[in-house]
Amino acid sequence: MKRNDKVIIKKYCPICDCEHEIIINEKEGIATIKGEEIKYMKKVYFCPNADEAECEFSDSKIMDSNLLAAKDAYRVKTGLLTSYDIKDIRSKYGLTQSEFALLLDCGEITITRYETKQIQDKCHDEQMRLFRDNPRYAFECLKSHKELFDYKKYSELNDCFLNIVETEGKEASSRELLRTIYSKYDSPSLDNGNKTLDIDILEAIISYFASKIKYLYKVRLMKLLWYTDMIFYNNYGVSMTGLVYTHKQYGALPIGHHEIIGLYNVYTEEEYDQSSENFLTRIYDNKNLNYKFTDEELKVLELVKDKFIQYSGAEIAEYMHKEKAYIHTNFGDIISYEWAKDLNN
Repeated sequence: MKRNDKVIIKKYCPICDCEHEIIINEKEGIATIKGEEIKYMKKVYFCPNADEAECEFSDSKIMDSNLLAAKDAYRVKTGLLTSYDIKDIRSKYGLTQSEFALLLDCGEITITRYETKQIQDKCHDEQMRLFRDNPRYAFECLKSHKELFDYKKYSELNDCFLNIVETEGKEASSRELLRTIYSKYDSPSLDNGNKTLDIDILEAIISYFASKIKYLYKVRLMKLLWYTDMIFYNNYGVSMTGLVYTHKQYGALPIGHHEIIGLYNVYTEEEYDQSSENFLTRIYDNKNLNYKFTDEELKVLELVKDKFIQYSGAEIAEYMHKEKAYIHTNFGDIISYEWAKDLNN
C-alpha cells in the first residue's frame, strides 16, 4: 500500500513487540563485493512509533533483498547482466529457470542462483547476452536440445522462438536501413546535436506524441521532432534523437524521414484525405514500447505537446517558417543545431 508516496505494510514490529503499520524506507548503502566498494539503494523497515535513534529494523527477507540489490549494483558497475535482466530474458522466451539452464548447458539450479544470490561468470554472461540479442542463436540452441523436452513443450517453445526470430528480424532490418542512411553522421557534431542516432528514444518520442495527439500525421510529426530536439539541445547541449534536419518546403525535415516512418515499432496507417485528394500517413501509439523518459526529456516533450497540440500540419509548418533557422537557410541545407538558441518563444 502507498500513502503520500510512502510504502506501508502491516507486520510484526520487534521494537513495539506487536503488529502495526510499518513504513519501508530506502537509503544509500555501501557493500564490498569481490574487493569492490559498491554503493546501492537498500531498504529498511521504519517504525513511526519509536524514538529516532532506534526506529529502523530488518528481517531476513529484506536482508536478502538488499544483498541482491548490492550484487546487482556490482553487476552494473562491472558490465554484467543484472538478476532482473536475466529474468527478462527468460520471460521473453517463455522459459522456466530450469529450462533456460538446460539450453545453456549449465546446472539445473544455476539460473535460480543467478536470479537470487550468485553473480554469474563472464562466460555465462556472454552466453546469456547472445541468447537475448540474437534470437537465431537462441532458436539454434532450442533445436540442438530438442530431446530434452517432451513433444508438447518443445512445440510451444518452437512457436514462441520462431515468432521472436521473425519479429526481431523485421525490426532489425528496418533499423539497419535507417542506421545506414545515418552512417555519415556517426560522430557528434552540430549537424546531429552532438549525439549519434538513437532509434530507441526516437520510436518512444513518436509513440508519445501519437498517444497525446489524436490525429497525428507525418508532416506534423516531423516538426514536433525538430522542436523537441532543438529545445532539448538548447537546454542540455545535446539533441534527444541525434536526427539531422534539412530545409524543405514545409519546414525542417529529418534525413531518412521515409525510413523513420517505416521503422517496425512505428505504427502507421494510410488514410485518404478527400480535401487534398491524397493519402496521408497517420501515426498511432505503440503501447508495447517500454522506454522510460527522464524527467528532463519528459519536460521538453510536454512543452512541445502543450504548445502545438491544437496546430494542424499546415499551421505548425507556417509557424516553423518564421524561425530564424528556416529564414536564414536555403532549400536542401542542413539546419545546424546552433540555431536552437534563436527559437521563437
